[in-house]
Amino acid sequence: MATGSQREQILEYVVGQIEEIDRFKLIARDLPDDIASIPSTQFPACYVVGGLPVAAEHDDSMRPGGADVFLSQLDVVVFVWDRASQSWDTRISDLADDLWAKLWENPTKGIGAVKTSVFFGEIPTWNPPTVSFNLTVRVRYKHTIGGI
Repeated sequence: MATGSQREQILEYVVGQIEEIDRFKLIARDLPDDIASIPSTQFPACYVVGGLPVAAEHDDSMRPGGADVFLSQLDVVVFVWDRASQSWDTRISDLADDLWAKLWENPTKGIGAVKTSVFFGEIPTWNPPTVSFNLTVRVRYKHTIGGI
């Protein structure tokens, strides 16, 4: 994807929102090869991974010579890992609550998105001493043929 594309802008905006949460010690766009490679001082760690846009609607009824407009959906998955020093369930609740509130804060995601949804993925995983969960930020937005 091109730097400055709407997809990139959405991903950067989500990362920026998460950076405003003081709890997270590491926020990155690339998943680690191995969770064991993350130093213990970097927990809780948060990884933001963007999917590719899926065109949901195509409006080619623009005036002659005008650009086609697409309504696309982009899923951004946020993976969270922590080393629970307290009850793992309490730790998940604290982290999930912070993420939920922050990611719902501006549903336009800085680009005038049409709709944003935030929902949790699978059941949290407990692999002592690590706990993990993920959530998805689903953003629907309009763009032209060259502006995904």
